Amino acid sequence: MQRPLLLLLCAAIVACGDDDTTADGGLDAAAPPMDAGAPLPDVGMPETAEELRDAILITAEAARTECDGDDNDPAIRERLSTWADRLVALGPDLPEGDKVDLVVGEWEQLWSDAPFSELPGFCYVGDRMWQLVFAEGYYYNLANVENRREGVRRNFVRGVFTVEPESLAVEFTDAYFAEGMFDESTDLTAAALAAEAGEVERGDPSFPPVGSSARLKNLYVDEVLRITTDGASASDSSNIFVMRRVD
Repeated sequence: MQRPLLLLLCAAIVACGDDDTTADGGLDAAAPPMDAGAPLPDVGMPETAEELRDAILITAEAARTECDGDDNDPAIRERLSTWADRLVALGPDLPEGDKVDLVVGEWEQLWSDAPFSELPGFCYVGDRMWQLVFAEGYYYNLANVENRREGVRRNFVRGVFTVEPESLAVEFTDAYFAEGMFDESTDLTAAALAAEAGEVERGDPSFPPVGSSARLKNLYVDEVLRITTDGASASDSSNIFVMRRVD
């Protein structure tokens, strides 16, 4: 699976736009600063399913802000993937189709080791990254994205999914920017449904290209936590995405 697609799949929740370029056509070297993340909270040695779930959520929350250097930190990745695989081992191994009902709804991305900050000139704004999954077989990734040329804009990425025994086959069907900014007062479902109805005034197209595809596995999902990977386990995956259900 091609890594650029995974940058823009989830959670959150992930999209980009036109690259900033220098006079000679190269990528702008003045990317957003990547400062060291704050120290992570001590969650002890989690063992039970509840302890593991809490440890994953607490750690992902603490390391959530994009462009601070810890979203692809290998030490954080090792913690999260180890705990995720232990959590999965404690529960029943369900086929992907049995997870769909739980996956449907609004999700907020907390952590990914495929950070948007790898793209020079672009950065997520705070923690405004979500994924909305609809029972009809489509989803929207919503995000606030900022670059120096255009400022902050909303980003809409639409995809459709087909349930397979061990994964979801995903195809991107639309991706674009729109003026404005999602905030705490935004009705996320209404925003996605407005886009679905063609009621959002479209701006520039964004990545990923329409028609591109990938496969993802909902490694773990319950009423609160969702962990999505591109492999059979967190440890064996190129990327993991940690999401929390929106209340």
